Amino acid sequence: MRRLTVFIPGLFGSGISYPDDFPNAPALNWFLSKGTHQSVKGNSFSYSLCQLFGLLQEDQHDLPIASISRLIDSNQYPDGI
Repeated sequence: MRRLTVFIPGLFGSGISYPDDFPNAPALNWFLSKGTHQSVKGNSFSYSLCQLFGLLQEDQHDLPIASISRLIDSNQYPDGI
């Protein structure tokens, strides 16, 4: 089975929402209805991505935050993107 992880920080907000609070986005609604929903409680965007991709922090090793946030921190895109 193939797997696609879509990570949209703050998509549903931090509190309880009502259906009228969401914009009318039929394409996004259709796309999200095809998968399963998983909430991630992380300290930050980068740490949440590490958790989703199975990168666990061990006591003596740091997480690869720089490689995850490279495109966020810079406007220089690598070849092929």
